[in-house]
Amino acid sequence: ENNVRRASSKVDFLDDQVRLLGSCPVCNIHYAYKSASKPIHNKNSYFFPPYIKNLITYRNRTRKNWQTYRDLSSKYLFNRAQSVLCKEIKKFNQSAWAPELAALNTHDSSLWKTAKRYKSKRSRIPALTTPAIIAFTNSQKAEMLADSYREQFSGNNLSDPETE
Repeated sequence: ENNVRRASSKVDFLDDQVRLLGSCPVCNIHYAYKSASKPIHNKNSYFFPPYIKNLITYRNRTRKNWQTYRDLSSKYLFNRAQSVLCKEIKKFNQSAWAPELAALNTHDSSLWKTAKRYKSKRSRIPALTTPAIIAFTNSQKAEMLADSYREQFSGNNLSDPETE
């Protein structure tokens, strides 16, 4: 009888846990599977107009063709596609910079600020260290600073058990 009670309590406990797992959207297995199955996209990719994307696709196709067959004609097509793509990207970057460079002016010192920004070398921000951890990434540094500010601006415990 005691074993039956224990077994039924375990079954009830498991039923409660399964119900809790199904009711929590964050813990839902299907939700977790969907989230884990999504492809990761690079958010730092450059914007290129469609004609340059088509050139990239053509260059990749010719490279694959050359790597498959290893003949001189496909290597020539790949090299040609690569050079055309590089020229078009350079032309696109120049056209993107042209309005900004045309807008620079010596009277409002925007020309000097831009020149100074590109002339001076930026030093990398070093890692932040505490006795517990060393933070390298921006998110780790932000978390460390938040913890530091939270600790600095929390109220002090001024009660002394010996004097009270």
